[in-house]
Amino acid sequence: MKEQITPTEPLKIYVASTLANWKRVRSICNILKAHGIQITYDWSQYGEKIFGEGTEVDRAGIPKTDKLAEIALDEVRGVMDCDAILVIMPGERGSHFELALAWYTGTPIVILTDGETAPRPTSFHYLPRIERISNEQRAIDRTIDLARTSKERGLKAILVDKFRSLLGDVWLPS
Repeated sequence: MKEQITPTEPLKIYVASTLANWKRVRSICNILKAHGIQITYDWSQYGEKIFGEGTEVDRAGIPKTDKLAEIALDEVRGVMDCDAILVIMPGERGSHFELALAWYTGTPIVILTDGETAPRPTSFHYLPRIERISNEQRAIDRTIDLARTSKERGLKAILVDKFRSLLGDVWLPS
């Protein structure tokens, strides 16, 4: 019988989606936290602030804030430090960047598609090592399973170290 390895650190998951979906992301993050999962970066905290009354946006609909670069670096760190990523559709530019970063670093990826209500997927959603699941609870459970397997194998650490060395001074300590 194979001995099961139990990670000494909590499992770490990053949840990606479009900023307009911040309430659902917050809800799923709370479910994950109730399972003892560490959320590597909870960007949903900005949803209410950014989408509050009187928020100025540019022509592309991006909120005008001096914190965008800081938030982006925190999101990159969140993806780099997670054991698995759950991408909730619909996703836009940022979530697809996070998906690509996770894929490049070998991070297990689950896309919650919501079946017929999700926008048409891109070809990138069908890359190897990406799982598409249309049921929220099954997507959460599978992401936790993949995070556990990822942490047990420890392979991602090698790729993350390589990526960090490429980022140089941009990689600021958490």
